[in-house]
Amino acid sequence: MKTRAPAVLTALAVTLLSAAIGNAATGTTVDSVSASRSGGSINVSGTATFGTQDAVEVGFDGTGDSTISQGVGLDIERMLIQRASGATNNLLFTLDLDGLQGGGIPEGFQYNWDITVDGGSAEGGDEWSIKFMRSGQGVQVGTAAWAYLYRCVRDATTGNFTCTRQAPALAVTFDEAGGQVRVTVPLSRIGGASGSTIGAWPRNGDPVWVRPSASGAQTPGVTVDGASHDDYIVPGNTVQLGIAPAGTAEQFVNYSGTATVTGSSFAGTLPAGSSGTYDVWARACFGDNCAAQKTTITI
Repeated sequence: MKTRAPAVLTALAVTLLSAAIGNAATGTTVDSVSASRSGGSINVSGTATFGTQDAVEVGFDGTGDSTISQGVGLDIERMLIQRASGATNNLLFTLDLDGLQGGGIPEGFQYNWDITVDGGSAEGGDEWSIKFMRSGQGVQVGTAAWAYLYRCVRDATTGNFTCTRQAPALAVTFDEAGGQVRVTVPLSRIGGASGSTIGAWPRNGDPVWVRPSASGAQTPGVTVDGASHDDYIVPGNTVQLGIAPAGTAEQFVNYSGTATVTGSSFAGTLPAGSSGTYDVWARACFGDNCAAQKTTITI
């Protein structure tokens, strides 16, 4: 059984990964918030700048368990998923490998990442397979690398799945310096949205694997390395509203209201309650990247 890296090392690794695949996360801020009474309600509005999120390590496999471990991208170390911001409607799937000397082995090995969206077909969601290789002579002549999304549909009678390749191809990067392979998957193509759950789909054992391949056709039953991972919840931009007697510390505020978010603006309502002086709070988040601000109102 493999053991996960200590939390401090994992955090450091994610920080280093951020430098490889994009800037470090920026913080969320609530830039303005105002409140006014209208009958039995308090109207709240304002603006927020939503931050970003670093890649999330969803699985740790370690190195040294591949049947062919030579630093050429055949030994899976970690799996990461990232939605960088609420304005980015893409998910970045990253395989962190033991190395990727020469950019991997051209036309020799295929990578596979099987996922469910919102529980898969058993719960009203979908199943998908992401496949990618260093060279694409059997799929796209003349390209250095290819990646495709396959939609997998279950036969109601047999229970078997048939996976069909979807066009167009996905964007993929084989990063020799970083020892990573990164595939960009638009949320719209897998029926995902803010709050969706991306799960590992073990249809053939490990949902993430590396197998020998020739011209895009993998060799069945021969797995060089395989791994699984935890669920990933797709983050989104949200604003929660709360009200408390003036001077109440923010950690004791009950955020009972939800605002509608449009771009950087938000608006919503709270019940007015009894007369007095209150702090009205707005808590803006992109995933768990949050910030809060208050305004005071007398009713």
